[in-house]
Amino acid sequence: MIAIGPGISRNPETSQLVRALLKPGVAPANVVIVLDADALNAFEGVAGELNGEGRSMVITPHPGEMARLTGITIAQIQANRVEVARNFRENIS
Repeated sequence: MIAIGPGISRNPETSQLVRALLKPGVAPANVVIVLDADALNAFEGVAGELNGEGRSMVITPHPGEMARLTGITIAQIQANRVEVARNFRENIS
């Protein structure tokens, strides 16, 4: 398992590194990747790059992180968390 996120910062170079680590062929396919906190923030505006490409991946966004990933408001997320999560999953796979 690879866990990435808390405390890594929102530095542009760090965000680039996180996105590069998820590219196909970089991390072994049999490794579960867990993304939290700033690892999720690295995909703000480029959520389409956040996909598992045949591997297991777990994301753990709080409403603010999910808002940055989806471009919708925290209020909209809070009003329908399950539907937002399902729609996000369908749109990034």
